[in-house]
Amino acid sequence: MLKIPKHLLKYSPVVCYMRCRGAGRPMREYVGDWPKRHRIYPCTIKRDTEGHERVLVAGVGLPLPYFGFQRWRFKLLAEVWLN
Repeated sequence: MLKIPKHLLKYSPVVCYMRCRGAGRPMREYVGDWPKRHRIYPCTIKRDTEGHERVLVAGVGLPLPYFGFQRWRFKLLAEVWLN
């Protein structure tokens, strides 16, 4: 069973299950985990300061100044409302 990290729950009562469809290459200066293509991840979707949708992936930490992954990299499979 997949456990949902508590840091995702404080942002939203919705957890999205998304498939990574475009992993690509991480940036040169990127340090950390990178999602793998065709794997399914629990995520939340948030907007950055410029209004772009960003995907926050559970278990894949992004160092600053990155807010999240680009929305086009993931395909939404299901949304689960947590009550």
